[in-house]
Amino acid sequence: MLNGLGSTEGETVDLLPQVAPRPLEPSAPLLPVYVEKRHQHYQERDAGKVRSAENQREEWRRLAERHRKERAEIFRGSWRGKGALLNALRSVVAARQAQEKADLRERQKLDRVALGRDKGRFPSYEEWLSRENRDRGDEWRHRARRPAAIEGTTFEKPTPRDIRAFSAVLDGWKVHYHLSGSLGAPAFTDRGKTIDIHDTRRRESVLAALQLSAQKWGTISVRGDEKFRRTCVELAAEHGFKIANPDLQRAIADERERLRPTTKSDSPVREAAPHRESMTPAAIYRRHLAEIVREQPGRRADPSRLDAEVAVRMSITGHSRGAIAKAIKQGAQAERPNERRDWDVYAQRAASYAFSPPGREMRERLGTQEQKFIRLEGRDGEIELLRRLGGPMKHL
Repeated sequence: MLNGLGSTEGETVDLLPQVAPRPLEPSAPLLPVYVEKRHQHYQERDAGKVRSAENQREEWRRLAERHRKERAEIFRGSWRGKGALLNALRSVVAARQAQEKADLRERQKLDRVALGRDKGRFPSYEEWLSRENRDRGDEWRHRARRPAAIEGTTFEKPTPRDIRAFSAVLDGWKVHYHLSGSLGAPAFTDRGKTIDIHDTRRRESVLAALQLSAQKWGTISVRGDEKFRRTCVELAAEHGFKIANPDLQRAIADERERLRPTTKSDSPVREAAPHRESMTPAAIYRRHLAEIVREQPGRRADPSRLDAEVAVRMSITGHSRGAIAKAIKQGAQAERPNERRDWDVYAQRAASYAFSPPGREMRERLGTQEQKFIRLEGRDGEIELLRRLGGPMKHL
């Protein structure tokens, strides 16, 4: 016969599925500190319980000894003929000593409760994080809802970037990247300071997101589940991405060591730039300077302003601050040998302009000409080869 739950009598019904306890994720950034503090807490609690029990036993021993001595002192001698008085005195002494025992028992009970309250259960990882920083606790509680992400060191306004097989779709202040031909959800989204990766199952999606982040920030941090982090480790070892997570450094080094015996010679890359002498910093500087003068005929510009625009152009094509300073020092000094100035300081100041707020405004204005500038430097073949090989944009 079926009962109200739809099962026959005599059968047991599990209304809720049994869920095995799930350990903390070892990738939690503050987990080692938490585990150490929790271990210390329970050690102190256990030691406190032992000390408290010993102290309470000693209090009972001293009370019993005092009561025994009081009774011996009060009732010594002969009480012949004073039976009624003896019985009354015994009753009074027994009542007082019983009250003292009750007081001691109650006080020791309160002490045990206070000890359990002060040194009771150690807070959960989420509670512990919230005590220090509420945002960290909220972030941990909602970690399963957050997508895997790559984080940069600065906020950079998202702009559509052409990443091989992915197309960019501007959505307000965000940029969604879809796999070409895909009509579904985006593979990843650039939010300025983070790149959320929605499609972590496709290795090519993670690789494209890492390439975008390397182009934006250089050094990055990754956040996600163990499988995603492992994919990032493998791609970092294969393509040279700079991942800053301290807990991943060992895994990246091991993966690079594992891949080292099978690493191919980089001769194809060298073959892509047969005229390396034309890629010297001074030669690149001269090309950009000549292009600026050619585009603005009749304009008599301050050489410092021209050098500043050269610095901005070179920053757009991916040169580092040091490489820009070197190019300006060598190129400008060769173009204007009669100028008396400290060329090291001058070159560093010009390179810094490219990364200053006014320089960033010029970068935004000239950013659409990135491919033109790359071809001007003679690096279009090299960049295309690097992209075809699956590596990030390399700085010369």
